[in-house]
Amino acid sequence: MVLAAWRLWLRETRGVPPVSGIEHPALRLLARLTHLVIYALIFIVPLSGAAAWFLQVPGAGLVHVLGKNVLLYVVLLHIAGALVQHFVLKSNVLRQMLAFR
Repeated sequence: MVLAAWRLWLRETRGVPPVSGIEHPALRLLARLTHLVIYALIFIVPLSGAAAWFLQVPGAGLVHVLGKNVLLYVVLLHIAGALVQHFVLKSNVLRQMLAFR
């Protein structure tokens, strides 16, 4: 949770690099939704897991497992999108993601 909060704080304080290479509005929307889901799930998955494990909250375990699975697929979508941006659309998105700032 601390790392998730720290990552969100970094995003808010440092901002995000300008989007380059994404020309189509549908791709921009997909990128924004992907990031939103990832950030939501990096909080929901551990919180629901803790609620299920420590507090035995009914349904929290199911939320945890489903959230974990959705997070896995959304991260794979994110990776695929970065690779398409880099190799197909020839943008610098992958270099921006991997650069130490």
